[in-house]
Amino acid sequence: MNDTIILNALRTCPGYRKAMGLYVKEEKECIESTKASWSVTLDTECPSCSEDVDLLEYSDFWDHAEFDIAEHGTERTKGVEVTCPECGDDFKVDFQY
Repeated sequence: MNDTIILNALRTCPGYRKAMGLYVKEEKECIESTKASWSVTLDTECPSCSEDVDLLEYSDFWDHAEFDIAEHGTERTKGVEVTCPECGDDFKVDFQY
């Protein structure tokens, strides 16, 4: 697209509008959009050693997973068997969000 077409498109969009990856406040003021990254944890406390554990930090957690990230309150996320990486104790968790 040429600059004239882009400027005409921006003029028709009042306020902040997304136009070709740019957010526009006024015709002459353009701000490039930035990236936002998700950060997900699945925190629990081991009932044996009381260690706070983020289950997602351990690669073997996903080996037999039958659930999706952020899934909770389903049959697949109740009574999930896990092993504490600190003390080796096996216990069950119910996912919540």
